[in-house]
This record gives sequence, structure tokens and C-alpha cells, in this order.
Amino acid sequence: MKPIHSELHFKVEQAIMDNPQIREYGIDILEQNGVITLKGTVPTHEVSETVESLAKNVFGVRGVINELEISTSNEPNHQ
Repeated sequence: MKPIHSELHFKVEQAIMDNPQIREYGIDILEQNGVITLKGTVPTHEVSETVESLAKNVFGVRGVINELEISTSNEPNHQ
């Protein structure tokens, strides 16, 4: 059964997908009660911080839990 995504989930997803340097990493977005959890693998701390900032700047987001892992290789995480 597919999870039901909220409007806020789609807004955060769009903010991330609008950034061509970040969308290739296949970041998973979970939303519960206005709190966004980010999961996946990114190449650097800077990318992780950028994704977190993008999520925080979406209207309606009450908080962000950044569980992004930093990759030891340069390959994007294609899921």
C-alpha cells in the first residue's frame, strides 16, 4: 500500500526537485504533523545543509529532522 502524502510533503519535495544540483540524490521525505524528516545519501555536508534549508523555508514546516548520510563516494543515490 502506497503512503498518502500531504500537501506539505509535496511542497517540500517540489522545493528540492526545483534545485537541479540536489534532485539527483533521491532524497526521501517523510512528513508528520508539520515535521519533515529527510533521509538518503548526499555527497557533502554542504548539500545536506542546503536540503535542510530548502525544507525549513517551505511555508508550514514546523521542524526538520535531517537524517541524511554523507557518502564516501561521488556517485548519486539513484533509487
